[in-house]
Amino acid sequence: MELTLVLSALYFSVILVVPAGGEMFSATTHMETLVTTEQELAQSLDRYLQAEEARLTRIKAIARAVSNISEAANSDVGRYLGHPVNAYRLLRRFMSEWREVEDLVVRPATSEDFVSRLTHHKPAFPSSDDLSGAATALMRLQNTYRLMPSALVDGRIPGDQKEKLSASDCYYLGTVAYEDEKYKHARDWMDETLKRLNLEDNGDLSLVNIYDYLAYSEYKLGNVKRASRLTKEIIMLEPDHSRAHGNLAHYEHMLSEESQKRGEDSAIDDVTAENKHQTFAEEHDEDYSLGEDPKYWSWEVERRRYEKLCREPLPVADWRSKHFKCFYTTGRRHPRLLLKPIAVEVAYIRPTVLLYKNILSDTEIDRLKELATPKLNRATAYNSEQGRYAPADYRISKSAWLGPAHDDTGIVQRIDDRIEAVTGLEMTTAEQLQVEWLSHC
Repeated sequence: MELTLVLSALYFSVILVVPAGGEMFSATTHMETLVTTEQELAQSLDRYLQAEEARLTRIKAIARAVSNISEAANSDVGRYLGHPVNAYRLLRRFMSEWREVEDLVVRPATSEDFVSRLTHHKPAFPSSDDLSGAATALMRLQNTYRLMPSALVDGRIPGDQKEKLSASDCYYLGTVAYEDEKYKHARDWMDETLKRLNLEDNGDLSLVNIYDYLAYSEYKLGNVKRASRLTKEIIMLEPDHSRAHGNLAHYEHMLSEESQKRGEDSAIDDVTAENKHQTFAEEHDEDYSLGEDPKYWSWEVERRRYEKLCREPLPVADWRSKHFKCFYTTGRRHPRLLLKPIAVEVAYIRPTVLLYKNILSDTEIDRLKELATPKLNRATAYNSEQGRYAPADYRISKSAWLGPAHDDTGIVQRIDDRIEAVTGLEMTTAEQLQVEWLSHC
């Protein structure tokens, strides 16, 4: 298992880097627990279903017997009760069979094990914030790699995708995007929902709601014609939809004004407007080049550069690449490293980035994971409006801080001593070790 220590001339930090297919502390840490929990609950649910089937079989048997007897008794009640055995059996059923039915229906013991396990694990279940955060992460993937929803739905991205997104999943993602005012994503996911509905038998989703989200998203994107058509569909499905009537009047008024200003031929065209929106990034790629001297800088430019780096390798000039090399270091002939030097790779020049290889053992990594897991909290960023550090949707990792005082085994202190030996920097004034749970996107 390889762990890399990254040292930058501009910024000093300890980073746990997760190799492909590795076992490092990553976003799967809590998810692995959920997978195990789900397997346990599934097995318990199977046992419950088997017991439930047996319970229902017994109830059906009693019901058939009672129904047959009751039908015969009601055909001539006097004659039926005139027989002592019949009278006895009637009383016996209310003392026996009907009490059994009460236990089977009102107080079924079959669910006790499953309910107990479910109750035990429920506090660790993901919250609605976790789910919306995962949805936001999927949309971040879309932005970075320029993916359409169909690529995520059909599994046309790298990785072992075991499950496909359903129409209900697409609808939920669309609503999250809509609430975040990301109307292009909302439009794309609602369109994908309609496609999935044609392939699935899903009676839980309302076409009116889908069209409603779609229409307003198209309106916000400037596609008023399609917003108008979708709103008419809503009214056809639900004639008393008052808001749809109000929206349609507004859209038609906008289209009428646009038509008068430009003429029918230059009225807003859905396809043109949509394509223009979709190709914005491609049209402006020259502005987001990775050159040394950008013509201008902004957060938008910076974000586009970051996304471009995720999609394609960083171009490296020849004069830089000739300085890339590997070597062993003993720090400044530090006694700890004389017999076991550390492998170093020069990863970049200006700023200098050095990769220190295999600096932690598997035992040390496991101990860091063990110590950090209960301390993980959502990473925060400074919010100037609130005047304090607060969670931000662009920073979705969780982090924990570890110092020697948190570890009675001495491993954290040993790691601090090793970092000091390798870098020659004093750890007494350094921050504590920061362990990050990095999101997949």
